[in-house]
Amino acid sequence: MKKIIYSFFFAAAGLFAAQSATAQENVFSGGVELALPLGDFGEANDLGIGASVSYELGLTDNFAVLANAGYIYYMTEGDGFTFGQIPIQLGARYYLAGQREGFFAQVSAGTHLSMSSYDSDLVDNETNADFSLAPHIGFSLRKSCRLICVTK
Repeated sequence: MKKIIYSFFFAAAGLFAAQSATAQENVFSGGVELALPLGDFGEANDLGIGASVSYELGLTDNFAVLANAGYIYYMTEGDGFTFGQIPIQLGARYYLAGQREGFFAQVSAGTHLSMSSYDSDLVDNETNADFSLAPHIGFSLRKSCRLICVTK
């Protein structure tokens, strides 16, 4: 499993190093994560909340690659039980309108490190790593927000 995690970090470092010398804008961002557990997982866990950071590396006016990491804490009903995840993903984003704004389609792949712990000495704490694939569609407000924030 360590090999998979190291592979993601080396791939991210390679993407950053391979950036061309064009004037494309690169963006760091942060956000709040909300997770809605479904199925069997949803029976044991309630809503998840957390935070993430992301780096978007612009390659062209329409295309960017992304690296994302964060932490999600799940509210559980069991006494002494805690559960959290660390998502680490790499992805690609395509902007339909160009200039890296407006509607976009994105796909991200990576791993979710899941950690569960118990207050009891009778049960061992566990850490697992699972593959994750996440398709996205969205709308970027980055350029609009910058105009509003800079205008006096």
